[in-house]
Amino acid sequence: MKKLNLNKSNFSSAEVLSRTQLKKVMGGSGAVTTKTTYIVCFNKCMAGWDDKNHTQSQNSAKVTACDTSCGGSAT
Repeated sequence: MKKLNLNKSNFSSAEVLSRTQLKKVMGGSGAVTTKTTYIVCFNKCMAGWDDKNHTQSQNSAKVTACDTSCGGSAT
């Protein structure tokens, strides 16, 4: 994976969003943090799980358990 260098100096003033614009793009206050927290939690829960070594029902149970423990709603 390539490491990105995102210094503010690399952007023109037209590309820098205001706080209000950023909220509109990212879904408002709190939503991004909640989604990010869920994703981090879910990825930690699933880390090391090799679905090729388990049955479909075992994989589904693991996904459901991780989803539930991270505050998601398994569907």
